[in-house]
Amino acid sequence: ESININNYNTIPFKIALLAATFYYLKEFDKSILLFNFIQNNFPLNLDFYDLFSNILYIKNDIKQLASLTTKCVELNPERPETMCVIANYYSLKGNHENAIEYFKKAITFSPTFTSVYTLIGHEYMELKEYNMAIYSYNKALKYNKTDYRAWYGLGKVYLSLSLKEYSSYFYIKASELKPDDSYIWLCLGQVKLLCNSIEESVSCFLKATTLGDIDGYLMIADLYKNEKRYYEAVIYYEKYVDESKERKEDIYKICVFLCEYYNEIGNIKKVEFYTKMMDEYEGRS
Repeated sequence: ESININNYNTIPFKIALLAATFYYLKEFDKSILLFNFIQNNFPLNLDFYDLFSNILYIKNDIKQLASLTTKCVELNPERPETMCVIANYYSLKGNHENAIEYFKKAITFSPTFTSVYTLIGHEYMELKEYNMAIYSYNKALKYNKTDYRAWYGLGKVYLSLSLKEYSSYFYIKASELKPDDSYIWLCLGQVKLLCNSIEESVSCFLKATTLGDIDGYLMIADLYKNEKRYYEAVIYYEKYVDESKERKEDIYKICVFLCEYYNEIGNIKKVEFYTKMMDEYEGRS
């Protein structure tokens, strides 16, 4: 779906606001398109560039993030957006201490940038400084109880601390606030599995598949295989193979298992089918 930028071309803030909207909808390519348009046509504008840098971070685009960092520093080195851009650059480079420093500067320059506390929490997680991560996520939630990323972050922290029940609680809160995020459901499913809640785990993985994440099928299949419930495992391995658009590395191993299973029960047609798929996979690798 195309975007008619001409409807906004005299008002850069409106374009930036639209780019921010696409960011929160996780339509990152559309957001980047608009931010690049702003860069080319309104070079002095820095509105929402903190979000722009978040996208470049997610996409691991260090080259464009470095370029954006240079530009922001040249235009206005004391804007909170600039501090966030610099912080994301340092984080992508693996310098989490400096990233924390600049995220904190963003809050110093603009106390309204409270969502940055969540990003600080992420940086402390990278450093395995769990107490500081917990403090930062709680600080974020003090200002915004609906920040699902902070709830998710707490779930991740407590899982790292082997506190599974706490982790489950925080992942559930994140899933309630962001029910359309398949990754949160996968994380919650994994925690439920650690808590030996098999059916709840399967339910979470299935929820992820309804949101388009076929890894949920793979996790269910692996779960059933480990439980020696091979019939159910085969069902979900086949769903995963059927819906996988790419020949991922794990497809070959799955086909080996499926061949062994169908050979065991005497289904020669299925054995031939998955043997052929294995041969095709080998031909592409």
